[in-house]
Amino acid sequence: MDFYPIMIDISNRLCTVIGGGIIAERKTESLLGCGARVRVISPEVTPALAQWAEEGRLVVISRGYQVGDLFGSYLVISATDNMAVNEAVAVEANCRGVLLNVVDIPRLCNFIVPGVVQRGPLVITVSTGGASPAMAKKIRQDLEAMYGPEYDVFLQLLGSLREDVKARFATQAQRQRLWETIIESDILALIAAGKTDQAEESMRHAIANFRT
Repeated sequence: MDFYPIMIDISNRLCTVIGGGIIAERKTESLLGCGARVRVISPEVTPALAQWAEEGRLVVISRGYQVGDLFGSYLVISATDNMAVNEAVAVEANCRGVLLNVVDIPRLCNFIVPGVVQRGPLVITVSTGGASPAMAKKIRQDLEAMYGPEYDVFLQLLGSLREDVKARFATQAQRQRLWETIIESDILALIAAGKTDQAEESMRHAIANFRT
C-alpha cells in the first residue's frame, strides 16, 4: 500500500487512544505535544498516563473498548496486543471515516506514523510504507546524527529575522538569495561550537551588507 505523505494539524481536536501500555503512553505524549485533546480507553494505564489524567491533560475511560467509543474522534490510535479489539476498532473507524493507526499492523491502518527526527521547528520524517520498521529506525538514527540540536537554534534565529528581511528586501527572489547565502555560510558551525551570539551577529551582518 502506498501512503500519501502529509502533516496534519490536530491542535484542539479529539484524538482517541485505545490501550494504556507503554506504546499507548508514547503515542499519547506525541498527541499531547501537538495540542490534541486526548481520550485514553483502557482498563489499566501506565503511571504516566494516570498522572497526566490527574493533571487534567487528558481523559481516561477505565474499561475496554466498546463499539461507539470512536464517536467524535478526529484521529484514533489503537495500541493494544488484542487482535480482536484492533479489528473491531478498524471496522468502526472505517464506518465513521476516522483517521486510524493500528500500531505495527499496516493492513488495518488508513495512515501510518513515520519515524520522526525533530529539532525545534525542523521535522524530518522517515517511512518505508510499513515494509521495514527496522530500516526506518536505522535511517532515523542516521538523520539524528546528521542534524544535531544546532539546527533548532539556527531555525529560531532565522525565524526571528524574517520580518526584518521582509522589510529590507522587496522581492521574494532577493530574500531567497539572502537566505541561501546565510544557509551556505559557516553560521551553523558557529552554533554547533556554542558560539550562538557570534552566529547571530554574523547573520545580522550578512543581512545588513547583502547586495542584490
